[in-house]
Amino acid sequence: RDYKVTGVQTCALPIFPAGPGQVKIGGGMIGKGFGFIAENSYGFAIGDALDIRIGIRSTTALNVTDSNNNALGTVSWMDGLLVLGVSL
Repeated sequence: RDYKVTGVQTCALPIFPAGPGQVKIGGGMIGKGFGFIAENSYGFAIGDALDIRIGIRSTTALNVTDSNNNALGTVSWMDGLLVLGVSL
């Protein structure tokens, strides 16, 4: 069976610097229910113009229903991050 979870994610994520790393922990609305996010990343700069950051993020959503109104309960997933920042 193929499930599709629909909805919009809106979360507040305070950032805590930890040397060259960053820790983000927050919560908010994921779809129609509450959820929370934890993220840890490590970054470095190349010259004055380029910032590269890699990390991992875990998201947990509570009381999730899919597009067919099937109750899925608590759903969690992890994402890998690669962020490129360019200063102009």
